[in-house]
Amino acid sequence: KVYEAQKTADFDIVKLNKIYPFSDELLNSLLTYETIDVFEEVVKNGGIGEHILPLLKEKGYKGEFKIHAINNKFVPASSVETALMKNGLDIESIRSI
Repeated sequence: KVYEAQKTADFDIVKLNKIYPFSDELLNSLLTYETIDVFEEVVKNGGIGEHILPLLKEKGYKGEFKIHAINNKFVPASSVETALMKNGLDIESIRSI
């Protein structure tokens, strides 16, 4: 869905095919951004964003970093589209950032 939102917005996407450990190449490339928004279709606690931020801070990152994920709550049964919308992870929510 993020790729679809990118069609009408001005941002880069970094897709993590290998999640952990994070490479120095990845961290150094992220250091070049003033703003980083991490979108995860999982609960916020323990997600990738929470693991990346301290590593970036250790490398001196001073920019804005925001994690967009499910706010550590139960997600009731629904369609994927409905669940994403209710948690601010649908295309329109991503575009509005």
